[in-house]
Amino acid sequence: MKLVVERPWLYTVSLNGTVIQPENGETWLDPDFYQFDIEKQLRQGNNTVSLVADPFSVNCETEPVYILGNFGLEPAEHGWEIVAPKNLTFGSWKGQGMPFYGQSVKYSKILNTNKKGRFRIELPSWSGTVASVNINGKEVGIIQTKSSYLTTELTQGENIIDIFVTGSLKNTLGPHHVLYPHGVGGRPANFIKAPEKQPGGASYSLLDYGLMQDFRVSAIE
Repeated sequence: MKLVVERPWLYTVSLNGTVIQPENGETWLDPDFYQFDIEKQLRQGNNTVSLVADPFSVNCETEPVYILGNFGLEPAEHGWEIVAPKNLTFGSWKGQGMPFYGQSVKYSKILNTNKKGRFRIELPSWSGTVASVNINGKEVGIIQTKSSYLTTELTQGENIIDIFVTGSLKNTLGPHHVLYPHGVGGRPANFIKAPEKQPGGASYSLLDYGLMQDFRVSAIE
C-alpha cells in the first residue's frame, strides 16, 4: 500500500498522528507525485491522513492524494471503502472493484494450431482508448476503432495471444462530480465544481473500461 502526495515538501504529512516521509526517488505519474510506503502503518478500520501546510503556500493543492495497492473498492455512503481485491473477469473494471483504474489489463489465451496460417482476432465488445494485440510476446498490431479486429499470422503449434486493453486517466484524475457523455468535459473549470459533502461512490462520474466479452480467434481460409 502506497500513499501518493503531490509536492509533499510543502506539508508535514502524517498517518494516524505519526509523521511520515516519502520514499527516496519513488514517484507516480508525475515527478512531483511522491510515494510513501504506508503498508505497515495502516490499521483495520478508519485511518487518517493529514497534510499540514505551515506556512501556507499558493502552491498547495490538497486534492491530489491517492492510495495505491492491491485492493478493491466498494461504493460507500460517502466515497469508497477499501476491500479485498477480486479476481478480474470480463466486464467493466469499475464494477469489479477498480473504478479509478485507467491503465492496462491483459487478457490471455493459448491456441494450438496444426499448421501456420492467417487468423482473425476480434474483440466483440470492449471499451478503452486502445487495445494492443501480442502474439508470443511480440506486438503485432492495435485495435482502436471499429471494426474491432485485425488479421495476423500464427505459427504451427502453441501460440500465446495477449490482448492489452488500456483505459484512460479520466477515471483516475477526474473530474468525478461533473457528468458529461463519453468522458467529455475534462476542462479545468470542471475540477472546481464539487458537491458540498462527499457523495456516495455510486454517484461518481466514471467510464466503463474493459473487455466485456471474450475475444475470438478464427482461421482465414
